[in-house]
Amino acid sequence: MGLNCFSFQVQRDAASIELLWAADNFREGNERPSGSGIPILFPFPGRLGGETFRFEGREYQLAAGDGRGNAIHGFLHTRPWRVLRQEAHLLEAQFTASLDDASILERWPGDFEVTATYTIENERLTLELCLMNPGDQPCPWGLGLHPYFRVPIEPMDTAGDGDPSQRLVRGAACQLQVPVAKAWELQDMLPTGEVVEASDIEGTGGGDLSAGIAIGDRHLDDVFTQVALVDGVATSRITDPASGRTIQVTGDDTFRECVLYTPGHREAVCIEPYSCVPDAYSLAERGVETGLRILQPGESHQTRMTIALET
Repeated sequence: MGLNCFSFQVQRDAASIELLWAADNFREGNERPSGSGIPILFPFPGRLGGETFRFEGREYQLAAGDGRGNAIHGFLHTRPWRVLRQEAHLLEAQFTASLDDASILERWPGDFEVTATYTIENERLTLELCLMNPGDQPCPWGLGLHPYFRVPIEPMDTAGDGDPSQRLVRGAACQLQVPVAKAWELQDMLPTGEVVEASDIEGTGGGDLSAGIAIGDRHLDDVFTQVALVDGVATSRITDPASGRTIQVTGDDTFRECVLYTPGHREAVCIEPYSCVPDAYSLAERGVETGLRILQPGESHQTRMTIALET
């Protein structure tokens, strides 16, 4: 189901710390594909307004999927991939639209091939992606990764001494630190094209995300921008003050936006690196710089995200 990595465990003090959150029945394929683990969102992350979009003068038909009449999250997270290589520490798989689901080419301007490699090394999970256009037409694209990180950062059988309500309290106390300065104003969950201070977003409570804020009972489902890079890498962290453990998430300069999301069950928080703002096509028609990219025939692009338990 979408090459979704839904479990990553690290050993600490003879116990396994699960860093990712997934619904109990996710392995059986009975849960929402974008609601667990690490959904890969391509060739558009987030929402596109309505069920159609225009590119180079032609209109393309998509399917609504967000309960609001908008297309959402692309195609890859709901489809099977072909496994190319599998070893003890590595998994490589591929999805090619023209080969694996040619019907996509009726709804998207160009062909695309995505090769994903998951690697575990030194207790660090790395997802590397190679995006390539094998066709003869330009292929516009946007990429998003949607990892769900479990909070609090403790073994499931010890967090909150097994009391679900105490786990929620511990999760709310966790700190979220993301190096962003601005945010896209949203109306009906779609960007208006206006950019505001990150601290103006209601879910931040006026706090400084780059310095860190408590997750608390905040509701976040917002698109942040002006991601600060150090040596071409953006680093975000989730810290559990009770255990002293920290999850570190890094992404390269492909990702110019970051969506933050707090699911209703409050057992996880999502730090989602995006290469472009949602609804990029309609914004681009208005002259807004969105981060939308185009792969010409034969061109490719590589990017990566890493996840690690710092302490």
